[in-house]
Amino acid sequence: MEFDRFRAPLTAEDLQRRLKSSLDEAEMTNLVQWVYRYVFDRFQFHMTLTGPVSAEDRESVEKRLKDHFEPLLEEDFHVDAITLCEQESPDADFVATSRFEFRQMELEGANER
Repeated sequence: MEFDRFRAPLTAEDLQRRLKSSLDEAEMTNLVQWVYRYVFDRFQFHMTLTGPVSAEDRESVEKRLKDHFEPLLEEDFHVDAITLCEQESPDADFVATSRFEFRQMELEGANER
């Protein structure tokens, strides 16, 4: 919510495009309020790895991705930075504009755990 003031406003065209998918009441509220339907309790971390996948290819693509990435879900991972990206238009590539690195903090008793 703190960063909402930095986002571009939702255009009527973007809203119409996003309304083409089926939304429940909470997703509709989120879309109108926050420009994305999956926020707060609906959010799940994800990374977009492909463009649209045709219906006939989805099953095989999903299997290949699961085979490749599922073993990694059991591993711990470290997030050391967040990168802010901007997109000039819906058809443009995202461009990294800022990177915010996290500092490592010493926690009292951390070596004992």
